[in-house]
Amino acid sequence: MEKIVAANLKMNFTYDEVKEYVEKLDGSKNFIVCPPNIYLHMFVNKNYSCGSQDAYYEDKGAFTGEVSSLQLKSLGVNYTILGHSERRQLFGDTNGIVNNKVISALKNDLNVILCIGETKEERDNNKTKYVLKEQIENCLKNVSNVEKIIIAYEPIWSIGTGVIPTNDEIKETIDYIKDIFTFSFMESQKSLMLKSFIIREFEATLKAVLPPLYNAFPAILPRTDSALAILSPTPAVAIPTAAVTADDAKDLPIS
Repeated sequence: MEKIVAANLKMNFTYDEVKEYVEKLDGSKNFIVCPPNIYLHMFVNKNYSCGSQDAYYEDKGAFTGEVSSLQLKSLGVNYTILGHSERRQLFGDTNGIVNNKVISALKNDLNVILCIGETKEERDNNKTKYVLKEQIENCLKNVSNVEKIIIAYEPIWSIGTGVIPTNDEIKETIDYIKDIFTFSFMESQKSLMLKSFIIREFEATLKAVLPPLYNAFPAILPRTDSALAILSPTPAVAIPTAAVTADDAKDLPIS
């Protein structure tokens, strides 16, 4: 089973710090680093893959502060994260906006890591399935080349809260996401959709439940003191926190 690990570095590292990080970093084509935009040029054309943390949907124009998929591709970037919960919550990225970004990214030959997930309020109101279905169907509206889409499930309600989902809850949600692919898309797209990848990101509090989770899912533990990524029985993507160091990347079991 092929595993893909993507490290979202978020808004971290000074220039001197990122230089040291790059010098130590090693990986493989299945290891994706998503640094801040100003450092992207330092991560392209390496023995690992490079991704951006977002991409605007217009190729060029008067959009101050934005970076387009066209520009990213011209730099040598080959992945982009879209629809991350922080983009949705802090910067107002709706499903419609994410859909435009997905279409633009695919048009410019970028692989898309599409993030989906429900908040605590949505979960408490039993809206998990509704939210995930809405996100998948609306973010992938009018998308045909879905073989370049990676689905990243990020339960927002468990991040930093200490609330740990059960093994059954994880499996139920992953199975539901697979069902959406099976029943919500055209027959010709099913085989491609089911090649998508599903991830689950946890914080260090999940270390306590590591043994039973190992029995249920293939797992990657980049750092025992940072993030635990539980992979689904399908090929999967783990998106650890920015705490993943260059030394950690060398030891990730992603071959």
